[in-house]
Amino acid sequence: MNQPYKLQYTYGFARMALRDQVVFKSIVGLLSGRTLASWAYVDGPADLLVEGEEGEHRVQLRTAEGESLWVHWPLRAGEVFDCLERAARAIGHQPVEIPGAALRLKHWPAASLLQGDHRYVRLATLLCARAMSLEELCERSGVPRPVAENFVRLMEAQGMLQHSEAIPLAPAQQTAAPVGLLARIRRHLGLGGVAEASR
Repeated sequence: MNQPYKLQYTYGFARMALRDQVVFKSIVGLLSGRTLASWAYVDGPADLLVEGEEGEHRVQLRTAEGESLWVHWPLRAGEVFDCLERAARAIGHQPVEIPGAALRLKHWPAASLLQGDHRYVRLATLLCARAMSLEELCERSGVPRPVAENFVRLMEAQGMLQHSEAIPLAPAQQTAAPVGLLARIRRHLGLGGVAEASR
């Protein structure tokens, strides 16, 4: 059964104590399923950067586009929820930059990234097999483009995509099938069609 489509965004930390990171991750985990988008932690470039220094009375959440949002200490789920919703809307209004080159996965993604979604499994299977453009990926998988873009964005955030020039498919060469015993008998008896007579 298809899960309802949900946007997937990433968040990361900068200058934040480990215990504060754990608290923030716990709140995001508690809010999963209620927020507009699904949020996943990444150690690297992310859609949302969470910054908080020791002793500060508030934490800054900054989108990759530079929009700043704030939550206060101690963290409250309601305030974090509101910030995540505003961040998802801000990120969602930005154009998606999907490279035009062919994409390929470097290796199979972790199960947590696939989120038990059979569409993500299908996309990962195709991108592990060979490089292809986003358009070809959508066509071959039968997955809606927004879902494929979301998957590509998530894999890009994890550093799992390799970009290459699009590999054109070689046209399939049609080789004549070897003439079998029955075909030779039909031809000898004059029972073969035009295709058989030309052999």
